[in-house]
Amino acid sequence: MKNINAYSYLRISTDVQKVGDGIRRQMDASERYAREHGYHLVETIRDVGVSGFHGKNAKEGAFSVFLTAIDQGIVESGSVLIVESLDRLSRDGAKFSLSLSRHWSQKT
Repeated sequence: MKNINAYSYLRISTDVQKVGDGIRRQMDASERYAREHGYHLVETIRDVGVSGFHGKNAKEGAFSVFLTAIDQGIVESGSVLIVESLDRLSRDGAKFSLSLSRHWSQKT
């Protein structure tokens, strides 16, 4: 059985959150999920200090670089993206977050 590659995405938007537990919590959850499902965690994409409103992270942040890597075929087909919750992808609501996930699933 082929080991499936996984990418973890974490986002916090404020300096106050840098001091808090958000980064550790999101990383631990991603690592645990990958381990429990037999995924090979390739990379953690981090947007620290980047807002999820108005798709800023998908347009300008590290997440935008990841989406470009998908478009360019750099991310292996069949890979998975692990996020703590949809609000990590966007603060613009579930509809916008789901549109990002459709982008992901169409490319891999």
